[in-house]
Amino acid sequence: MKKIIFSIIFLSLFISISSLLYYLHYKWYNPGCQYQGLITKIAIKPNTSFNKIISILYKHKIIKHPLLFKLSIKIFGNNKPLKAGIYNLSPCWSYSKIFEILSKGKEELFPIVIPEGLPWWKVANIFQKNGFIKFDDFTQEISNPSILKEFNIPAKNVEGYLFPSTYFLSKTKKYTAREIIVLMLSIFKKETKKIFNNYSPSKIHKFVTLASLIEKETALSWEKPIISGVFWNRLKRNMLLQCDPTVIYGIGKNFDGNLKKKHLRDRTNRYNTYIYKGLPPGPICSPGLEALKAAIHPKKHDYLYFVAKGDSSHFFSKTLKEHTSAVRKFQLKK
Repeated sequence: MKKIIFSIIFLSLFISISSLLYYLHYKWYNPGCQYQGLITKIAIKPNTSFNKIISILYKHKIIKHPLLFKLSIKIFGNNKPLKAGIYNLSPCWSYSKIFEILSKGKEELFPIVIPEGLPWWKVANIFQKNGFIKFDDFTQEISNPSILKEFNIPAKNVEGYLFPSTYFLSKTKKYTAREIIVLMLSIFKKETKKIFNNYSPSKIHKFVTLASLIEKETALSWEKPIISGVFWNRLKRNMLLQCDPTVIYGIGKNFDGNLKKKHLRDRTNRYNTYIYKGLPPGPICSPGLEALKAAIHPKKHDYLYFVAKGDSSHFFSKTLKEHTSAVRKFQLKK
């Protein structure tokens, strides 16, 4: 009788455990519901315990059975830890999919868009505004000698090399200003590797400086090589570049948007290309890839002047007489 009872108990346990394992296996690999578009955003802070994370998932109705989810992780997920982050999760996903996202830290990353043509302080403002770094820390790190040495930048700071792009960052990770700057410089190095492959750091710096002027003068792709050609022509003739954006950069963060004659006559501004010949001391913004390519490969022509037409494009002239006429036509009338 004892053997029969034992056999019945053993069989019952075997069936129960087998059923449980089958159910866990089913939940692990199969969707929880048919409405796959249902998504919930949850935030898991750093150092949150395993049990607390399970509780958060249950509270947001990502999982229905916390204990079963724990058992599934121990059996099928090798008990890997779950990571902090901001995630988009669905209760309709299988346990395995939810676990994979949380264990690998496949969180929703926050996009930071850095457009072409921004000086370093505007780049710093964007990262500070979105809560990633402090402006003062960024200000300190842009002149860090070890960073300049690491990326072979022959200048006093990293201006011009903070590559414009969209950067995807974690809202739960604490970044240092150095990490952000190194990230941007690494992208610059990667994106420009082919076009700068055979040039020395000093030559590259010259191209970056020229490209920054081109970037500030036009947003039109087809115009950039033409404007590059104008600057190269003036440099070869030892003419003043007379580039307004360089003067504005030299004025600095406090420029109020009104460029005056006194600014063009200011000898204390080393970026004043109405006073000083040649390129300015360094880049005046971070140029994009098109402007960098244009700086290296200018359009060959005889133009020496250009003036804005008011429609985002420019009128190009070969002589001062033609240029003066164009200024009257496109600027003075307005």
